[in-house]
Amino acid sequence: ILCMSPLNPKFPVRARKFPSLVSSPTVDWFLGWPEDALVSVSKGLIEDFEVDCTPEVKQNLITHMGMVHKMVVDVCDKYYTTMRRQVYQTPKSYL
Repeated sequence: ILCMSPLNPKFPVRARKFPSLVSSPTVDWFLGWPEDALVSVSKGLIEDFEVDCTPEVKQNLITHMGMVHKMVVDVCDKYYTTMRRQVYQTPKSYL
């Protein structure tokens, strides 16, 4: 399995060097992550990280991180609707 983003500046260089990468691939489009999955990832990243706050505030921070990614994706969609310019926010950017 080979995964690469067409937005990466190295993509056209690799496509010229290895033409079979673009002439006969199988493309899998990945859908956006659900909010609970994003919250779960933020929990995995922050749960063991020492933060000087109460457990309730820490839990709110974990939830907030997941919600922020979802909000940014929604704003990117709205931006495309109004300006007709695509902006991508991927889960990799979130991680």
